[in-house]
Amino acid sequence: MRRFAAAFLALAVACSHSAADHEELGDRWYAAGTFRDALAEYQLGLKARSSPDLHAKAAAAALHTQDYALAAAEYRALAEQDRSRAGEAAVGLERVVRAALAASDRVALAGALAALQAVAPTRWREPATRAAPTRYCSCTAWRRRAPRTAAPRSRPSRV
Repeated sequence: MRRFAAAFLALAVACSHSAADHEELGDRWYAAGTFRDALAEYQLGLKARSSPDLHAKAAAAALHTQDYALAAAEYRALAEQDRSRAGEAAVGLERVVRAALAASDRVALAGALAALQAVAPTRWREPATRAAPTRYCSCTAWRRRAPRTAAPRSRPSRV
């Protein structure tokens, strides 16, 4: 029984440092620009010990590897685990939305928008309200509402 307790204690001590090791290895891979390996290390670290820093790092690495659905999930987990970092998660989710739009990844886009709505409910509406239509918009409703300017009057010529 005593050997079992000693072995269990040694295993617990060994596993407590593994998440830090995975985070450090992931940081090295990330700095080297090998984002897939960094993401794998961060995910191993998250399995050992979930922390907001690891979620943020995994989200950034997933964004670099163009795994937008995973990036959105990690940014959402970051905000849920540490509400003080909700702003950071919202900025990251906005980057995911832009990247998913550019890549035409509709599934990831829907997930990122849903996560953004959950993380920052007032923030996700801002882009739609900021973008005012221009007079060159092709929609007919805008043309009907566009202010009409009078044609410049031509001056009668004095001959």
